[in-house]
This record gives sequence, structure tokens and C-alpha cells, in this order.
Amino acid sequence: MLVGNSFLSLKNLSYMVENKMNCKILSSEGAKGIRGGVNIGYWPCAENGVDEPEDDVFCDEPHELVGKKVNFKVEINDAEDLPADLCKNSYVTYSLKYEPDTVYQTEKCDGLNQKPSFNYGKVHSVDCVSDYIIEYFQSSSIGFQVWAEPILESRGGKKINRAAPAQAKKVVTPRNDKPKAAPVEKKTEDIGINN
Repeated sequence: MLVGNSFLSLKNLSYMVENKMNCKILSSEGAKGIRGGVNIGYWPCAENGVDEPEDDVFCDEPHELVGKKVNFKVEINDAEDLPADLCKNSYVTYSLKYEPDTVYQTEKCDGLNQKPSFNYGKVHSVDCVSDYIIEYFQSSSIGFQVWAEPILESRGGKKINRAAPAQAKKVVTPRNDKPKAAPVEKKTEDIGINN
């Protein structure tokens, strides 16, 4: 079930500067629409995700990156103050606009935990920066979704779901081995129309 969303601006990346912060987890439910915080960030790096990037990608103006390869590492460290009734087996997902069919996901933090630790890091590469990528970096953000299972209580032998019902969205990461649908038998009938 979706706990909420957090957003981190990509503008710093167009100047090859890191951006790390504790972002609020926003929801239409919860206390004033806030359901805790998540420590997220990104930083420019070498392809190995450890070293500094090559000197030629440091720039004074974003358009100096056009035609160059850039690497950056997205980090999702931990979350805090998740709702007590929505903090079981939590994880975080995100996607990048230039990879619309891919959803990245942390490992689940098993068990009940209002302060889960994810310790996630993933290096992303743009092989050849274009004007489109510069525009994306300057005007967009990475949207992070925090997910968890609701805690069920037992009352009189019945389990009761205390979280909001049935509005959760399922996040699916595409796979190459899609099952083939069975052929559908078509039936046709002649339909007469009287005027």
C-alpha cells in the first residue's frame, strides 16, 4: 500500500552537483498530509559509483554537458516516522523520465519498523547528454514512492485492516519473459437493424 510520495529536484545534476536531503513523505491522508520522511539523494560519480566523475563533466553552464557521458548515483538511506499502522515490510520505488518502462526498487525492510533502513545505491548513466536530458534535469524531479503493508489487528477472532482500503497502486517492474495470453475465441452474430 502506498504510504506516500517524496520528490527531489534534479536541477543540481545539470551542474553536476550533489543533492541530498530528508524529504517529507506526502500523502492525502495522515497528519497534515505528511507521513514521515525519507533520506534520499544523488551525486555525480564515476561509472564505478565510488570515484569522482571525470573532470570534463564539471561545468559552469548545463549545456556544456551536451554530448558527454554522465553518471550519477541515487541513494535511499532510510525513512523515519512512518505511520504506526502502515510500516510493515516497507520499501521505496522510483523511476526516471528517460527510462519510462523501468521502476527501481529498494529491498524490503522486513518486519514492523517506523524507521526502516534501506541502504540503497544505484548508479545511473546517460551515455550521451542531449538537450532533452538537460531540460529534464533543470525542470523535473525524481519522484520516490514509499510502500508498506498495513498492520492488521485481531478483534474477536477477525483481522481488521486499519489502513485506508483498496486505493493502492501496484508497481510492476517490466520483465522480458512476459506470459503469452491464450487466444480468444471470437463469436460473431448477424444483427439486423430495422428502420
